[in-house]
Amino acid sequence: MWLIGRNLSGLVVIFFIFFTTPPPAAAVIEDVLDVIYVVKEVTVGILKAWDIVQQSPIAQNIEFPLMREKQRKVLQRLKDMSRQIDQTEQKYAQNVALAVESLTEFINQNLPLMSKMNDIQDTINRISSRFQQMQKYEAHQDKLEASTLVAFAEWTVSPNAHSVHHLMDRLHLILFGPEEKENTTTNVLSLLAKTYEESTDQICHTQQSAQQFIYSLYSDIALTELKGYTMMQFSWMMLRIYGKGNFSQEVELMRMDYVKRTERALKLLREVMRRADRILWRCDPGKFEQGKNYDEVTRLLQGYIENEVDLNKEETCREDCAFYQSTRSEGCFKDLYCARQPRCSGKLYHCTYVDADMWVCPA
Repeated sequence: MWLIGRNLSGLVVIFFIFFTTPPPAAAVIEDVLDVIYVVKEVTVGILKAWDIVQQSPIAQNIEFPLMREKQRKVLQRLKDMSRQIDQTEQKYAQNVALAVESLTEFINQNLPLMSKMNDIQDTINRISSRFQQMQKYEAHQDKLEASTLVAFAEWTVSPNAHSVHHLMDRLHLILFGPEEKENTTTNVLSLLAKTYEESTDQICHTQQSAQQFIYSLYSDIALTELKGYTMMQFSWMMLRIYGKGNFSQEVELMRMDYVKRTERALKLLREVMRRADRILWRCDPGKFEQGKNYDEVTRLLQGYIENEVDLNKEETCREDCAFYQSTRSEGCFKDLYCARQPRCSGKLYHCTYVDADMWVCPA
């Protein structure tokens, strides 16, 4: 008995299309703001480092070896916090790099916006460069002169236009504008989101929605501010350890200022991200390469002719098609016709009986 069926060769592809309501924007925002957790962890770590500094009186009454020991403990704490910042930065590095790269493409006709972004990038680079210098001091702390650390600390907290504190204020001002003129639709993040949504080419390039794009930029900025805050706290600690003053009031004012800036930034970020589009475009590549950006499925559904003797392990020919509505090839009896065609490795469905002699031309 010859049976004709359909061969589904080892692969079943089923397309399910669901039309669902997107999750609330607030839920999406809460999911992506894990960088805030790092901010919290680092600020708590800084408070613990201050506990070490405040365990003894100001350094004028402390022997030099004790100063060095306290310095070592503080720098070790600082090293742990720096590692946390670096790990978070690496986590977002690819998305941030794509976002920054795309900026130059879609804002090149908007000179005011481009000027602001250049200022922002310059400020970020200056803070990051100083932070890297501090990390080198951490790594070589045993060989550093005390005067080197003191000079670094004094430069960091000095009230001038090149200090870290001024750079942090400048970064916040460029991004969000003065607090007394707060506007959630005209700050830089809002303008970037709007411009980005109009540039489908860049959405294809970065493979980020407008909401993800804004968050990528913000994560870079938030980590930069955290670097600046960490440096300033470290600097006040070093100055106190080496007897340059108490600085309790300065530290408290700086902490309050940082908290205020962070809360304002988060408030504005939430508003921008709520309005930002969550649509993500998956665009065709410029050149299709099989195995790299597409796969091909062949011989998925095809006609298949098989002798009944090969459809059961007993090698019999006594059933009808109703018995073989869902089956598979079990063997190749005496290497007859079955040996002259590729064997079906999948399932056979919808058997049809042919009660006649026929010629078969294999495909």
